[in-house]
Amino acid sequence: MEVLNQLNPILGLEVTATPQVERGNNTIKFENVVFEYSLAKAIEDGFVKEPAVATRRNFDPAQYSQEELDRLKLEDGIRLHEDTKVALDIFARDTGARAVKPFVLVVAKDTSHAAQLIQMIKSPGFFDGNYADKVIEIHSSQKGDEKEENIQQLLSLEHPLNKVEIVVHVNMLKEGWDVTNLYTIIPLRTAASMTLREQTIGRGLRLPYGKRTGNSKVDKLTIVAHDKFQEIIEEANKPGSIIKLQNVIEIDEQEIAQKKEVLTVKNAIETRFIAEAARIATLTQPEEQQKARVNLEAHKTLISILPQISQTSSAVKSIHDLKKSEVKELVVQKVREHLANAPQQNMFAEEIVQETMAAYEAVVDEFTLHTIEIPRITLMQADEVKSGFRDFDLDTRNLNYQPISEEILVRFLREQENATDVVVGHGRIRTDRPEKLIVNEL
Repeated sequence: MEVLNQLNPILGLEVTATPQVERGNNTIKFENVVFEYSLAKAIEDGFVKEPAVATRRNFDPAQYSQEELDRLKLEDGIRLHEDTKVALDIFARDTGARAVKPFVLVVAKDTSHAAQLIQMIKSPGFFDGNYADKVIEIHSSQKGDEKEENIQQLLSLEHPLNKVEIVVHVNMLKEGWDVTNLYTIIPLRTAASMTLREQTIGRGLRLPYGKRTGNSKVDKLTIVAHDKFQEIIEEANKPGSIIKLQNVIEIDEQEIAQKKEVLTVKNAIETRFIAEAARIATLTQPEEQQKARVNLEAHKTLISILPQISQTSSAVKSIHDLKKSEVKELVVQKVREHLANAPQQNMFAEEIVQETMAAYEAVVDEFTLHTIEIPRITLMQADEVKSGFRDFDLDTRNLNYQPISEEILVRFLREQENATDVVVGHGRIRTDRPEKLIVNEL
């Protein structure tokens, strides 16, 4: 600000996500704010993930040492991470959306604490050593190649081929680092400013698909806060809080201990394709190998397009209609479009199209053999529907309802005598008109 003041500007406008300054233990809000769109409002409007806080049920942090509490929070956070990883995988498979690889952000107290956490995570006793090569450490003490390598890992965290799933940091990622696949935050820092807390949470609020999906686990950021649970409950009760009470999660120890993974069983056609690809790899003649690859690519493209045609084309009423000449022409056209729109142009595109036309009937027979048809049923009125008003006589023989007595029995407790009162006036429940009661029964 001193440099800007020396320039003596006429007007200065600043855009910031944290309109406040930290002075000691106090957070001082800016007073000269022209317009504010708060994080709480962005969460309410659905522009970012929904933050949630997780803790163990009936948890007493006083029973644990600091090291035990760190390990417990780390283990619970990783279990939540694995559950989220499965949910994202299933969502991508079910919707055809791109795969998202989530990761965990661990906030350490200082560099020595971060080193202890790294040692714990890399140990064989921590999830059988599964995360030993999937964790990086970021802090200001790192220099040279180590720091540069870790920064490059950070910049590519969203890439599916980046194997890092845990990032341990010490006050290094406050701002200027934007990712969409951060789903779990484990704060192990005992004292942090309001600005740092908001900036840390802000790292994980960005949506991987640009908007909310309606899937709660895909749209949720989880903060593990076993030892700060009561503080968060109090914060959630405040107006404008970014955490709502309905987003406070109590971890069930038995449920979270169950390891989850996505199991996919390949169908018969996919299995044949894998076996054929393995056979092609063993061929020694280049011409024979290339021809086999073209044939395999043609078959795989056909198999991927046939289900789309079955669902979208009005010419296909059943799976047997795929052999119609007009349907074949439509499929071949789709194959041409698929090859033309591929990210990398296939230099053998025309050969693949020719093989598609030659093998069409055989591929359709194989597709039919391994497909169970599910009929699409549409209920339609067969005859012409006529409506109107006709005169009729109402049969009231079964309508024999008696009015409810409005007398109330009163018993005097001391004299043990009974009396009756008739309730009148505007306070009593009014019955509807007889005409409406009759129509209701009809």
